[in-house]
Amino acid sequence: MPSPTTDRSIPLVLVGSSLGPESDEVVRSGLVGARDAAGRLVLLHVLEPQGEVAAGLLAFPMVREGLLAASREQLAAQLRRLGALSCDVAEVAVELPPVDAQLLAAADRLQPKVVVVGANRDDPPSLRLGPVAARVLRRSRWPVWLVKGRASAMPSVYVFEKDEPGERERMLSLARKAECSLVIVPTQSEVIAGPFAARGARS
Repeated sequence: MPSPTTDRSIPLVLVGSSLGPESDEVVRSGLVGARDAAGRLVLLHVLEPQGEVAAGLLAFPMVREGLLAASREQLAAQLRRLGALSCDVAEVAVELPPVDAQLLAAADRLQPKVVVVGANRDDPPSLRLGPVAARVLRRSRWPVWLVKGRASAMPSVYVFEKDEPGERERMLSLARKAECSLVIVPTQSEVIAGPFAARGARS
């Protein structure tokens, strides 16, 4: 399972995910970039409570830990949906707000090759750069890739020759849903399919 990386020789790509379908393009772009650089992905989600009441609920450990656990599961599902392999991912983390501060802190800790964040693609051009992306761009000491549209390349879903028929059908279904290519792999390699060794906020 992926674990927090300490090997500085491996290029890292830090990607912020909102967990929604709009962030699939952001994560897909980061995954492609990490593979192109022979590096690994660090996927980060920061809880974004809407309103004072929701923000206040984070003060309760049971609520906070439940939200952190649920977010980690959604990140794992997003990576599976996009065809990520365990060798693609260095770390998965869920943190408490504010979003831009956590992204910048993670970047300073990890020293990534690039930080990948999303823009508001459906808004008019003058509004696409939201406040979080604007603050990250202004304050980051590391290169920032702002994803506004579809990635130029698509990751693949991998099917192994020795997989059982039911597993092959499951992977074929994933490929269809993700609208990406299928690769037949002759030898077994560990596919991301379960909980990640993840960093996260502590109570």
